[in-house]
Amino acid sequence: MTDVVALAIDLISRPSITPNDAGCQTLIAARLQRAGFSCEHLRFGDVDNLFAAHGSDSPVLVLLGHTDVVPPGPRDAWSSDPFIPDVRDGVLYGRGAADMKGSVAAFVIALERFVAAHPDHPGTIALLLTSDEEGDAIDGVRCVADVFRERGQRIEYCVTGEPSSKQTLGDLVRIEECRPISKRKTWMLVERNGTLVERPEGFTLPAETAAAPTPSGGAEA
Repeated sequence: MTDVVALAIDLISRPSITPNDAGCQTLIAARLQRAGFSCEHLRFGDVDNLFAAHGSDSPVLVLLGHTDVVPPGPRDAWSSDPFIPDVRDGVLYGRGAADMKGSVAAFVIALERFVAAHPDHPGTIALLLTSDEEGDAIDGVRCVADVFRERGQRIEYCVTGEPSSKQTLGDLVRIEECRPISKRKTWMLVERNGTLVERPEGFTLPAETAAAPTPSGGAEA
């Protein structure tokens, strides 16, 4: 079992139905603190938010995700308990496996490995998590953005691990240019065949967008 799968299983086993974090961020913060990250817990109302950063100065790259999940619905609609992760035929099943505890686990492992290999990297690399993405989405990233704005804290680049695809894994890429804590946003969609739906001014499209085949099974979101 890979490190990513092991962490994803640990996270999925925590019933973090929005806006309850169910201890996911505490677990992640403890890991990243051991890796040398400074961690700040920002709680607004019933919502937990975590900002973990390593390094200093610009550029600032943030990996953005959420630890909450939508209610699983009727138990008999599932082939296995949604909060007891199950690996069948190489596919991980459980509430949040795809959206988005699998991605959060990948973020954490990638951050741990990156700072271990590059402890003196330039700039800042960070993780921002909220438990208020699947619900009202009022006391999550919006409130954190307000705090950052008041501090004058900038984010130059942001990557989210939300699953996006049409027919095959990786056939759709969303790129958002977001001037830090401003209202300016530019969305661009890159289709698998290289068609650019909306082009931000000055953006150059790579010759081809690679895509990987979707597994025959699928993680239950």
